[in-house]
Amino acid sequence: MCQIPRQVFNQHIQQNEELETFFSQERVNDKSTTSEIETAYIHDDPQEIFDEDILSSAIGDLNFEEPDSDVEFDDTQSQAAEESDDDSWSDEELNSTETSQLQLPEKTQEDVVIDNLRQWASSTQVPYIHVSSLLKVLHKDAGYASWEISHFDLEASLVRFLVALQSKGIKIPSEIKLLFNADGLPLSKSGSNEFWPILVRIQGYDFVFGAGIYQGRGKPADVNVYLKFFAADIHQLRRSGLQFEGQTITVSVCGMSSDAPATAYILNIKGHNAFHGCRICTTRGSWTPTISKRTNARSGGRVTFPEINAPLRSDSSFRKRENIQHHNKNQIRSVVEDIIDDLTADVHLDYMHLVCIGCFKKLLNVFFCHPFDNIRLSPASLLAISAFREHVRQYIPSDFARKPRSAKDLPRWKATELRLDLLYLCPVIYKCFITKNSYDHLMLLHVSIRLLLERDSCQADADYANELLRLFVQVSSQLYGPAFVTFNIHSLIHLAKGVKKHGSLEDTSAFCFENKLQVYKNMVRPCGRSLEQLVRRIDQECKISVLSVTSRVSSAAQKPLVLKMLHFCGPILPGLLSGKQYKQLVLENTILTNSLPDNCVIIEGNHVVLIANFVWEYEKLYVIGRRYLHQENYFSYPLPSSNIYEIVVSQLSHTLESFEFCEVKYKCIRIPTFFPETGSYFVSKLLNLNIN
Repeated sequence: MCQIPRQVFNQHIQQNEELETFFSQERVNDKSTTSEIETAYIHDDPQEIFDEDILSSAIGDLNFEEPDSDVEFDDTQSQAAEESDDDSWSDEELNSTETSQLQLPEKTQEDVVIDNLRQWASSTQVPYIHVSSLLKVLHKDAGYASWEISHFDLEASLVRFLVALQSKGIKIPSEIKLLFNADGLPLSKSGSNEFWPILVRIQGYDFVFGAGIYQGRGKPADVNVYLKFFAADIHQLRRSGLQFEGQTITVSVCGMSSDAPATAYILNIKGHNAFHGCRICTTRGSWTPTISKRTNARSGGRVTFPEINAPLRSDSSFRKRENIQHHNKNQIRSVVEDIIDDLTADVHLDYMHLVCIGCFKKLLNVFFCHPFDNIRLSPASLLAISAFREHVRQYIPSDFARKPRSAKDLPRWKATELRLDLLYLCPVIYKCFITKNSYDHLMLLHVSIRLLLERDSCQADADYANELLRLFVQVSSQLYGPAFVTFNIHSLIHLAKGVKKHGSLEDTSAFCFENKLQVYKNMVRPCGRSLEQLVRRIDQECKISVLSVTSRVSSAAQKPLVLKMLHFCGPILPGLLSGKQYKQLVLENTILTNSLPDNCVIIEGNHVVLIANFVWEYEKLYVIGRRYLHQENYFSYPLPSSNIYEIVVSQLSHTLESFEFCEVKYKCIRIPTFFPETGSYFVSKLLNLNIN
C-alpha cells in the first residue's frame, strides 16, 4: 500500500484550517448584512429606504456601458420615438394593435384544428397511445395528410439556361418550347413516401430541370394544388415573355409526356384499363376473358381495344366533355387545360413506356412465358437465345448504357435494354427461333419505330409507318389471341399522328425525364427530411455547377474533334508516314476507336468500314481501315432492310484504305448473325447519330 508522506499530510491539514476560518468570517458578514436589510424594510419612513444618494451609488456600482455608436437598430420606429421631444402617448398609439416588430399571419382552418387538438389532449390528459390512434385516423380519412410542395422559379431556371448557352457560344433562341413531365418516384421499396417532381425539358436542347417537387404518402390528393405554382409561372411567361439582355424571348408549352397512369391523373380522366380509356379516339373497349392453360375455362379477363377505325377526339370535344364517360365523375377541370393548347395532340404518347416497356416487353413475354406450348419457345431455345445475347455483349458500342442480359432476366430488363433489343438486336437474335409469321410480325414493329425515330425523315415516313403499325395491331389478335390487344397495343395506331406534328418520337419521349428522376433519387440519403435534402442539393448544384447544355441545331462546324491516345504502332499507309497516329477520336456526342466495339462506320457510297487507325496529316484527319466486300439485305419484309441502313456484310478486305474523315457518314453497331460466328455480321446504323 502507498503511504502519504507526513509533510504533505500536514500541508493539507493547514490548508483546510485556513479555508474553515475564511468561510466562518463570510457567514458572520452575511448575517450582519441581512439584519441591516431587514431593519430597512420594516422602517416606518419609506423615504429613508429610497434615499437618492444610496440609489445613485447603487446604480453606479452596476457599471452600465454605453452602446457603441456603430450599432444599428432594427426597430427604426422605436428609435425615432426615443429621439422625439414629446414624452406623451396618444390614445391611438395606446389602443393600436399593430406592431412593427411582429405581424402574425392569419391562421388557416388546419392550424385552428391542430391548436384545438393540442388543447384537448393537454386538458383531458388522454393517454398518448389514444392520441396517436386519433392522428392516424385524421391523416387517413379526414384529409390532414402529411405532404409538402417545394417550388422552383421557372424564369430563373430559364435564365440560367440562356447564360449557359451564351457561355458556350451558342446562339440565343427567339422562342423556347417547353415539354413537361410529372410522375411518381418512390423513395424506398418498403415505404409509401414518394416524390412527384415536375420536370421540364427545353425542346431542341439536352437540358432537363425541375420546376417543383411534391413529397407525401402516395400521389397528390389535388392535382390543381400540385400544379398551381407551375401553371402560374407559365401564364406569367406567356403574357410578358422572358427578358434576357434586352431581348424578349417567347415561351410556350409544346406538350406533356408521361406514362398512361400519370397522364390520366394529371388530366383527371379515366385510366388506361377503363372501357373509354383511349385518349386519342372514342373507341369503347370490350371485356376479353382469359383462357386457362389447363382446363380451357375462363378465369378473369382484361379490357381490350380491337377497333382501329373509331372517330378521333378533338381538343374542342375534350373541353366540352362530349364523351362524358372518358372523364372522371368529379368533373374537376385540371389546370393543365389552361396551359396546353391541344389536349389530344399535345399530350404525347411516350414511346418509352408505350412501345419499349409496354408493347415489346409484352411480345417477348409471349415468346418466353406464354402458357400455351405451341406459342412459347422451348427451354432449349431460351438457353440458346440467352447464350447468343451474352456473346454479343462485346459488340455493343459505348453509346449504350446497358449491355444485353439473359432471357430469364426479362422481368428485370430496363427500358434502355428493351430499346436496344427492339431497335438493333431483335432482327438477328430471334430469327432462328420463332416462326416466320411471328418474325414478320416483329419486323413490322421494328421497322415502323425506327422510321418514326429518325429525326431527318420521320415526318416524311410517318404515313407509311402508320400503315405498318395498323397492320401490326390487326395481325396481333390473329397470332396471339384477342386478349393481346390491350391499351398499349391499340395506342400504336396513334403514334404517327404525333410524329407528323411534333417530329421524332425521341424528342417527346420520357427517357430524359427518367434519367433526371434517378439523379434526384441518388441525391437523397436515408436519414430523414428527404425533401429538404433534395432541395438543398439542387440549390448547391445550381450555384456551383456549370450547366451541360448541348444544342442539336448548332452547325457541324461547331462540333469539336478531339484526338486521344497517341501511338506509333500503325497500321499506316506510305503517303501518311509523317503524320501523327491516334487510337481514339472523341466527338460531341460519341466516340470512334480503332478497336471493338466502336470501330464500325458507314462511309460515302454506303460502304461498311472497320477503322484501324486515325492519322493527322497536312491539317487533315484521315481514317485508315478495311471495308467489307460483300453486302446484302438481311430481311425483305416489310421493306428491304438496306432502306433503313440495316445490312448483312461478309468478306472483310485484307487491303488497307485511307479516307478523309469528312467521308464518314454514320456510326454503326455490328453483331454476328450466328453463334458460333461464321464470318457474317449484321450492321445497323445508330439512329440520330450522324457523324458528318
